[in-house]
Amino acid sequence: MTNFALTNTCDICGKQWPMRGITVRVCLDCKKKTPTERGYCENWAFQKAVQFGPLSPCEKSKRSVIAWYPKTGQWTRGVNGPPEGFLCLGNILCADLCGQLSIHAEERAMVGFLNIHRDKNIPAGEVELLHVKVVDRLPVHSGPPSCLRCSAKVVEYGFKGIWLYHETGLKFYEAFEFHQKTLE
Repeated sequence: MTNFALTNTCDICGKQWPMRGITVRVCLDCKKKTPTERGYCENWAFQKAVQFGPLSPCEKSKRSVIAWYPKTGQWTRGVNGPPEGFLCLGNILCADLCGQLSIHAEERAMVGFLNIHRDKNIPAGEVELLHVKVVDRLPVHSGPPSCLRCSAKVVEYGFKGIWLYHETGLKFYEAFEFHQKTLE
């Protein structure tokens, strides 16, 4: 790839081209493709989630969630960590209370998607989430659904469901199923 001083980089294929005064997120070649051809699928979201996981300020567990609308590729991300303006202290107390003190990646991704794409008439029931835990910049397998706080919000906000990365690969849980399994 050519390295320009001011470049646009396609979110899908990574192609770069000169900016020419505007920022563009998707190249013309990828815009011509259908959403499936473009790669706005769980594999695309998984790569994004792994990329953003290390940005979590949480010292105990770095987690990332991508919320995306597969038909158009509109997306947002969320990482877990303390509320804006607070720091993760990384001490025993913080680690023990992390689940209650922090904003979960799912929450940030869902609220971010609803806020950013509010005026675009995107039905929340068609928006998918993908959660991944990252250690040393590598994805780590999830256990079964276990966070009541997040599973309840996936149902309440009306999202389609969530993908988790298991030893057998990515698995999709419809919102109601995800919450039901969390309650078990």
